[in-house]
Amino acid sequence: MVYAASPGSVNALEALLHANWGIRAARLRPLPSGHTNKTCLVERHGDMGQDAPLILRVSWPGKSAEQVQREARVLAALASASGLPAVPRLRTTLDGRPCLLVEDCWVHLFEHIPGRAGFPPENSRHATMGETGHAAFGSARTAMTGDAMRALAGLHAAMAAIPAPAESPVAWLAQRHARVAARPMPALPDGLAAQYATVLSRAEACLAAVGQRIPGPVSWLHGDYHAGNLLFADDSGAGHVDASRVAGILDFDDAGVGSQWLEAAFALFALTRDAAAEHAFVHDPAAWDSGLEVYVRHSVRRAVPHSGPDGHALAEYLRANRATLMTLFCIDQTLIHLEAAQRNLWQLGRGIGFLGCWNHLSNSPSPGTASSNMRTASTVAGRASP
Repeated sequence: MVYAASPGSVNALEALLHANWGIRAARLRPLPSGHTNKTCLVERHGDMGQDAPLILRVSWPGKSAEQVQREARVLAALASASGLPAVPRLRTTLDGRPCLLVEDCWVHLFEHIPGRAGFPPENSRHATMGETGHAAFGSARTAMTGDAMRALAGLHAAMAAIPAPAESPVAWLAQRHARVAARPMPALPDGLAAQYATVLSRAEACLAAVGQRIPGPVSWLHGDYHAGNLLFADDSGAGHVDASRVAGILDFDDAGVGSQWLEAAFALFALTRDAAAEHAFVHDPAAWDSGLEVYVRHSVRRAVPHSGPDGHALAEYLRANRATLMTLFCIDQTLIHLEAAQRNLWQLGRGIGFLGCWNHLSNSPSPGTASSNMRTASTVAGRASP
């Protein structure tokens, strides 16, 4: 129906806009989307000329009401937060509803946030691969990573003020694993089907082994913090992205509860990875460390939970456990891709960042080894203290 936002569904979307929001669209332009929702830019003309555009989002069929309500609660709480980049603001229907449910798909209308999504194109990153297998990116991407982590520190401080249920530090990961394990195996690239059960079992065992060793307290998290969900300011008017400022944070669709320390580590891996690497998970350690320093510095200023008076405990904990945290990140990414493929929203294969994480899990140490090698926050804090 309207899900694919295909040419055949444009009339249906335009009719929904007019009937429920009183908006006559001059044009609906599909936007690049991820592997879940589909979005369109709503260009419109009013009596006084061209009005500001809006964003129309259509979910995949079968998205749960609980997930929709969770996102709405988080966005409502963030609407009054100060010092943050722009976050999505819902445009309610004529009769005051936050969204529509049409043929098993949720339809939302958001205010438009100016900016450009993501890092510059792959061919302008000037990534190099050293003998260590680590990526090394240019100064522009490193600067953008730093500002993304500054924005995350502010977001974490605001989300920590939202009452959260008592959950494990890896609650959102465990819940995603349970959903994937409960569904049939999706279509996989050649040779991977035989590894499927092993990868899922290893992921489950790793979450159980290290989950309670992740420091808390648990708070609300963005759930999918990466460059594609960030809008970078475009102040020049000539297509140049201002790398010094994140203008907006998008897609709170996967908001969940867990450890903010863990999400900070995941964000660093997402922002510094070389998604084109297929043989293994590859990231830029120098950019990772630089981004961590920015996050710690701004976490202390904003009193992010457990950042500590000087931030040393947080930084040392993440550095000391980088290898295990990398494995947890690869679990997260693998599960995200598998779940999308199970919903028939995504075809797994090369070029999407899936195989590098899958291969990392296939070749990673046993969960018991990861757990025994993981240092606790209290141990690291003791070593970091003067």
